[in-house]
Amino acid sequence: MNLVQIALTIVRQHLLLSNSDHVPLLLEPGIVLALTVPFIYDKYEDVIDHHANRISEQAQAHYKKLDENVFSKIPKAPVKEKKIQ
Repeated sequence: MNLVQIALTIVRQHLLLSNSDHVPLLLEPGIVLALTVPFIYDKYEDVIDHHANRISEQAQAHYKKLDENVFSKIPKAPVKEKKIQ
């Protein structure tokens, strides 16, 4: 198992067993992730940035389609003029 799989296993186990009485168990996965994510990002920065850019471009394309096909067809309410006294 690599480091990411170990961290995810710990998170899954603690989420299944945790409730409000086990606050330290909820904090442990956060601490593990806070310590492992920067290391993993430093090691695989180029790959992560490449995939993040692809995902961002895809999200923008989907939003553009949604805007053209759905949001633009929603009628806008007329602007009410304020009464000046």
